[in-house]
Amino acid sequence: MRQDKLIIFDFWQTLADAKIRPSALFDIFIHHSLHSDFFYSLSHSDVFLKEIDTEITLFAFLKKFGIKQEDDLKMAFFIWQKMAASSYLIDGAHDLICDLKSRGYRLCIMSNVDKYGYEHFPYQHFFKYFDYTFQEN
Repeated sequence: MRQDKLIIFDFWQTLADAKIRPSALFDIFIHHSLHSDFFYSLSHSDVFLKEIDTEITLFAFLKKFGIKQEDDLKMAFFIWQKMAASSYLIDGAHDLICDLKSRGYRLCIMSNVDKYGYEHFPYQHFFKYFDYTFQEN
């Protein structure tokens, strides 16, 4: 057994992905001239911290980009929920993780997956193979 070895994986676009991307928020609500600012700010925002309420924090983040109407904020969170629901494991990810685990490797996920996405990932059983998960930016 190789218990002295730890393999660390990113989560999104390494082991899993989603059919609906954060760009869906951008396409609906954000002017194209703010594209790079939006994604840079989103990736560095508190939205991805595991201790926070994703809906409240996403609303606060979007308000900084001028989205203030309650209906628009609710639609944005609905899209966020759809992203989590559309998540899937990338082909071969499950087999790879099972193989490494059976060989005795310790496994870790280090990702900025948000609390809602983590808790609503359709393949919760997948996380049982990991010895450690870190979900903060």
